[in-house]
Amino acid sequence: RTKFDSNDNLQDSINKSDLVIFVETTAGFDAMISEKPTIFFNPYSGEDYFNIRKNDVGMSILSYQDIEEKLPGYIEDRKKWKYYAEKGKGFAEQYLGIHNQNTLSEVIASQVSHE
Repeated sequence: RTKFDSNDNLQDSINKSDLVIFVETTAGFDAMISEKPTIFFNPYSGEDYFNIRKNDVGMSILSYQDIEEKLPGYIEDRKKWKYYAEKGKGFAEQYLGIHNQNTLSEVIASQVSHE
């Protein structure tokens, strides 16, 4: 298990992880670009801000019922992890309008350096 600490390098933490859970952050897109399966976690408002479920590119936990009914099966289903890891990369690149970049952090850094 890898626990993210805000003092750690995000990409290093993602690389050490088998699965990335994210809440309203770009960490999920970094994980997708790195071909890691993701879980978008928002049982609080139930909104899937990035349309993860609709686009079938990761697991979305949008209610407390989802936690009990969907999460355990997903954690055990490594074939689904692989499926989402592959689909997620293309989705993240398309969603963000990037290609041939390793991480979202690199994209942002390259955009800032051009300003």
